[in-house]
Amino acid sequence: MQLCDDLRISDGGRDWCSQSGCDTTRSDQPEQLPERVKTATAQFVSKKVATIGTCLQAVSTQIVKNNALDASGAASICVKQFRKVNVASQNGLAVKLLAQIQGKCSPGQAGITHTEGDIVGVGATVSQPLNAGNLGAWCAHFYGDGSIDDPNEWENCILNAAECDADSTIAVQYPRVLDWLALVKPVMQALTPPPTDPLRITEALAALDMVRAAIDGADDDNVVSIQCGGSAATGTAGVADVLTGKTFSNSTASGPVGTMPNNGAVTLTPSTSDQTIAAGYHNGAGKCAGDTDLIAGNIRSGVNLFGVNGDSNVVNTSSETAAAGDLLSGKIAWVAGAQVTGSMPNNGAVTLTPSTIGLKTFTIPDGLYSGSKTATANDSNLIGGNIVTGATIFGVAGTQPPRSPSRPGRRRPTAPAVTGMCRRATRARTLTTATAPSPTIGPG
Repeated sequence: MQLCDDLRISDGGRDWCSQSGCDTTRSDQPEQLPERVKTATAQFVSKKVATIGTCLQAVSTQIVKNNALDASGAASICVKQFRKVNVASQNGLAVKLLAQIQGKCSPGQAGITHTEGDIVGVGATVSQPLNAGNLGAWCAHFYGDGSIDDPNEWENCILNAAECDADSTIAVQYPRVLDWLALVKPVMQALTPPPTDPLRITEALAALDMVRAAIDGADDDNVVSIQCGGSAATGTAGVADVLTGKTFSNSTASGPVGTMPNNGAVTLTPSTSDQTIAAGYHNGAGKCAGDTDLIAGNIRSGVNLFGVNGDSNVVNTSSETAAAGDLLSGKIAWVAGAQVTGSMPNNGAVTLTPSTIGLKTFTIPDGLYSGSKTATANDSNLIGGNIVTGATIFGVAGTQPPRSPSRPGRRRPTAPAVTGMCRRATRARTLTTATAPSPTIGPG
């Protein structure tokens, strides 16, 4: 088949396909160049649909027409037909299509003088190259990498697009295709290949799985969902946005491999400083470690740890100096982190009685005393009338005049009675009375 017959490009009178058997009588308009490619791929699609259709029709006959319990009667037919569509089989339809394209269009083949640049468009030696490189983004839908850099990538795009066309046609013509392929596969597996052709069953099953996967789609839900040849990818993700080892497509490429690190499950333990969370994918099983002791009762007053305020009862007692003797008996305090129980006695109210002579010093026992901060000695006789004039005891001034002491053996003469008009002159006598010294009462 003269696949390149229509890839004629005039370049200053030189025919681009002059060495490839091109028909020089045909027009050299660019829109006519893919005519032979179209013819070859159309034949490929027709043959693949017919080949797989033969298998599906056999299954339909067994299940629908003959009401068979399984598709055993169609197993051998399906092995034969699917082996024809195996992409790796030397006699398969795909290998034959590629051979036709490469034999007539690939640079380096006998009798072909055009270059890779003349096909791709970059580095062309002719004024009107094929510019297959323009198909890079579109060919990404047919397992391309988003760019056409050489003729082989263009040829693979042609093949994969034709495969998609054939699979779509099969799905439309045989709505139960996924059910019937699922029924026939186990009976195909049960067959034994002949010794002279040991790969017969294996290659047929591989082709069946490829067709089924293409028609079912990536969701694998046994519902027709062909993905090839869809709308152009429009994503903006880059390799750093996709998990390492995973491929993806965006508006500029198809098939790039992601580089985002897979961190799995990461556990962070709080510390006194911030910790950096590693960039990359986290599977959701990671955590920030918790601690059951992170409660207010374990945190000092005035301190906030990870949003938990300290208990007002938790204070720093390192500067306290109180000892047991400084605290009332039975009372508890905390000093330097240790509990201290008071031993100071509670003496309540104490009455102190002064001595009757001299100064009185009172010993006040250690302990707590209720009332005022002074000790008072009370005596109901401590009044001014009981204190001689001129003396003051415990702040009380005396008001009692001092007494004249009597002299033993002497009597004070008694004046004679006066009668009548005459008075008897009496010689005045002066009685001198010694005054006893006042007693001094010191505070007691």
